[in-house]
Amino acid sequence: MYTGLPSVVGWDWHQRQQRVEYAWAVTQRRSEVDLAFSTADVSRALEIMRKYGVRYVYVGELERAYYPKDGIDKFGQMGGYGLSPVYEMGPVTIYEFRDVGPSLGFGASAQEGASP
Repeated sequence: MYTGLPSVVGWDWHQRQQRVEYAWAVTQRRSEVDLAFSTADVSRALEIMRKYGVRYVYVGELERAYYPKDGIDKFGQMGGYGLSPVYEMGPVTIYEFRDVGPSLGFGASAQEGASP
């Protein structure tokens, strides 16, 4: 909880209380986090992870109980997209996301970062 790293949503109710005029953004972020965990669609999950600059994905008992198995299992199949386990113990797996770029679903294209 106290990692020093930002999270996509934070504590939902706290965010709504402290940022009343941005409650819509909390709802949107919560929906997208739910989708990232529940979808079996790797490209959709990657899109959400890139949008929010996700660096780590935590999958523990709560996530395994709450989200569909297909959605959770996809994280273990995303090594080619830059998602790799950095911690595993019992039901907990923490993945690190090092975005390798959008081209072909893995690896950055030769043209990215090139000067015009």
